Amino acid sequence: GVPPASVAEFTLQGAGNQDWYDVSLVDGYNLPMRISNNVGCPVAECAKDLGPDCPAPLKGPYDSVGFPVGCKSACFANLDGNQGLCEDHDVCPLLT
Repeated sequence: GVPPASVAEFTLQGAGNQDWYDVSLVDGYNLPMRISNNVGCPVAECAKDLGPDCPAPLKGPYDSVGFPVGCKSACFANLDGNQGLCEDHDVCPLLT
């Protein structure tokens, strides 16, 4: 999807023939998410609505009445003038 986007990630038959899953906010946040199962594995989630607590520089995009519907990652918020050019998430600009 287009950032900001909450992402559910699944790896099936990965290393050691293991299956993996997680919830990622590396591309920003746009909705609460939970991955549950019926075999007793840990639950991956970001169940809190992060929208109300999103720092002002990261808020957006906005809906037709001006309500923020997402929270951008620092990489896509254009904090350093290089919007979307964060190929290495370890060096994304810090929110100060």
